[in-house]
Amino acid sequence: MDTDNATGDISKSKNNNSSNEILNNLARLLGIEGIDDTTLALCYKLLDEGVDPKILAEKIKDIQKETTI
Repeated sequence: MDTDNATGDISKSKNNNSSNEILNNLARLLGIEGIDDTTLALCYKLLDEGVDPKILAEKIKDIQKETTI
C-alpha cells in the first residue's frame, strides 16, 4: 500500500469536508435553502470557472421556483 497516496487521500477528504462545511455555512448565511452538498460543490466549481455569480444565483432561484410550483 502506498502510504503517501493514502495520506494524500485522507488530506483531500478532510479538505473536501471543510470546503463543504464552509459552503453550507455560506448558503445558510445567505438564506439559501434546500441546496445539497453536491449542488453547492457544483456552484463553487462554476464560480471558480468564471460564471457570473449574479446570473448563477438568478438561475438557481428560477429553478427553485419551478420545482416548488
